[in-house]
Amino acid sequence: MGARADSGAGGISGGRAGGASGSGTGGKGGSGATGVGGDASSGTGGTSGNPGTDAGSGGSTGGETGATGGAGSGGVAGSETGGTSGADGSVAGSSGSGSGTAGSGGTQDGGSGASEGSSGGGTGGLAGEGGVPDASDGGCPAECSAPRPVCSTGACRGIRQVSVGGYHACAVLDDGTVRCWGDNTMRTLGDGTDAPYYPFPARAVLGVREAVQVSACHEHSCAVTRSGSVWCWGDNYYGQLGVDGRGRLPVQVQGLDDQAVEVGCHGDSDFSSGFTCARMSSGKVYCWGANFNGQLGNGSLTSSPTPTPVTGLTDAVQIAFGPASACAIRSGGSVVCWGDNRAEVPLGTASTEPELKTPEPVLGLSDVHEIAGGLFYYCAIAGDERTVKCWGWNDWGQIGPPVGGILIPPFDTNVKPAEELSGGWRSSCARRGGDVYCWGNNWRGQLGNGTNLDSPVITTPVSLAAPAKSFHFSWAAACALLETGRVQCWGENYYGLIGDGSVGVETSTNVPKFVDWSHVE
Repeated sequence: MGARADSGAGGISGGRAGGASGSGTGGKGGSGATGVGGDASSGTGGTSGNPGTDAGSGGSTGGETGATGGAGSGGVAGSETGGTSGADGSVAGSSGSGSGTAGSGGTQDGGSGASEGSSGGGTGGLAGEGGVPDASDGGCPAECSAPRPVCSTGACRGIRQVSVGGYHACAVLDDGTVRCWGDNTMRTLGDGTDAPYYPFPARAVLGVREAVQVSACHEHSCAVTRSGSVWCWGDNYYGQLGVDGRGRLPVQVQGLDDQAVEVGCHGDSDFSSGFTCARMSSGKVYCWGANFNGQLGNGSLTSSPTPTPVTGLTDAVQIAFGPASACAIRSGGSVVCWGDNRAEVPLGTASTEPELKTPEPVLGLSDVHEIAGGLFYYCAIAGDERTVKCWGWNDWGQIGPPVGGILIPPFDTNVKPAEELSGGWRSSCARRGGDVYCWGNNWRGQLGNGTNLDSPVITTPVSLAAPAKSFHFSWAAACALLETGRVQCWGENYYGLIGDGSVGVETSTNVPKFVDWSHVE
């Protein structure tokens, strides 16, 4: 069961917000959050679940367990009184016919009608907020422009953060919603639909509001909210969503004894390694999911859908991940790692045990500012000169020259001073000022330099349209959030991760393309 939705000045809508007559498609009249309403592949009714009540003549159907909503308290915007609730009081979910509560207030600005969301119902708004209008509802101008290029929840919004997973990407907007695009075969987009992919951002992740950070992983994703809760969605084969079962809709992770400030994950069925970790405000780290290589760090090899604390780690300031391992920077600038430590993929510690079930210090590293994981290797920004140092597997020059073999201890690259770092499949990237540099394998153009030639050293920066404010790289693609507020992506595009509407490996690109935000609902 999902968490209870907050009551507030807006309702979750099955499509757009319902009008004064309550005739919108699945719209919530005014401000009520949903009851336990169902999820439908044709469109979602907000944070949905078993039976529920929607104001408006429609409503989503389905049956995934979701959040129990409370009654709202008024219209979303303006002083208009808004409309009455619609004709259909309740919509039965798959497991019964209970009833939720229609909101007591009106729709956005007391409007008199609602446009139907795409895919037969559109995406619901956030719990306790309004339905999601677009420019046609009068909430946004005809076109939103940088630095707030996205029309979401009735206004032009900026983009706070972008994270890239295996074949999908997610972004946090400044209204607290999370939008994902690309691969959806494991319901990785979190919007309740079951289409295999969506090649540009559109629907909001269900139930997640006031998000401050998102981590897109290989086949699942997680987000941290302003209150410190963690939500996860997508593949749950190993319990990496923090719950038992195979449900793939967003769920709130239970069992964390503190507020989370960072979440990260890795999950690849090829490596039987789906797991998630969250760093708490106290410095503790909790992990859950697969544990075949000790990647939960709790002293065992037993997988667990319930978060368990990493043994002895109470002062973590950042966490990073490989396919079946994790590392953390401690408050003094040292690094500890745990998980898969086989001879061919060593973590750089003094231990030769193939599975490190508890954290061990990495040798030869100090004064570390940031750390990032790739496929069986890690990189860190360290020292006063902020030099990138890497260690582990180097078959494509993802660590640097010389190519081949295992590089231990951490190897100084020619990248400095670096401000941000990210690792992928067999490539790495770092940001220096507004420039992003990538090196290693380039088979899908993920180095972003206009070629498909591999390079173990940095040559020219990625050809971005403006300086990068931040970026993220994973597997064989990357996205950068520009200082202008727009996002560009490059590399592998098998499921539409580039976000410009193109799909297929043949559309992979070695030059950055702008993400198309015009389809956001």
